[in-house]
Amino acid sequence: CMATLMRDSLDSHLQPTKLPEGAHVEQLILIYPSTMMDLYVKDKSPLMKDAILLSGPVKHWFFNSYVPGETLVEKRKLANSDRRLCPLLGGAKHLPPMFIFYGTIDPLGPGIAVAVEMLKKNGCKVDVNVYPGQPHGFLVYDNAAAKAAVKEIVARLQ
Repeated sequence: CMATLMRDSLDSHLQPTKLPEGAHVEQLILIYPSTMMDLYVKDKSPLMKDAILLSGPVKHWFFNSYVPGETLVEKRKLANSDRRLCPLLGGAKHLPPMFIFYGTIDPLGPGIAVAVEMLKKNGCKVDVNVYPGQPHGFLVYDNAAAKAAVKEIVARLQ
């Protein structure tokens, strides 16, 4: 069984033991993925503060909901060391080739850029497209960037 997985996060569901028996993932398409939780919570740039679809309060809600711990110090330590929250900490050699795309004003962008470098360092084949001026979730818009991204996804699925 060959498959293409489309995800919005690089999480523990990508571990080989979580795939159906006999399945082989040929490629992975990541759509503005969440990759490294602590990085995007700490981003203080005004451009990212009130990002459409993923505002500061929403980012903090995700962080507090997904990362266990009593204090912010405990949560940040865990977010930067636990491979269940960032599977790349456990290596990336088992991952299939990837296509990752996101916009330049996506608050997850800094974490995605770090994740891409980690993937490449670990020998993973990664193609990245960054869409200028596009926020997190830009595929929901009727604009040239969204249409170009959808066209590229469809081409990779054929």
